[in-house]
Amino acid sequence: MSATQTHGRLAAFAAPREPFTIVTHEVPDPQPGALVVRVHMCNICGSDVHAWHGDFKTTGGLGGRLPTVLGHDDDRRGGGARRGRRT
Repeated sequence: MSATQTHGRLAAFAAPREPFTIVTHEVPDPQPGALVVRVHMCNICGSDVHAWHGDFKTTGGLGGRLPTVLGHDDDRRGGGARRGRRT
């Protein structure tokens, strides 16, 4: 991650059948031994589509809190690391 990139964006899911909200958030500095990755794109999977349609109990199935972030099929690239990181 470049030293100038301090913020990222995410698409927040707040309720079934509602549009996603694009939210800007601060990117934290990695803790010792940690790695920050840059996500270039992210897709939602079939389970996420069911959540958006409201086909299952979203408050329990998505960690219990809304809004949340759906999607886990992403294109990640190394962004920055702290000393002590082992791969």
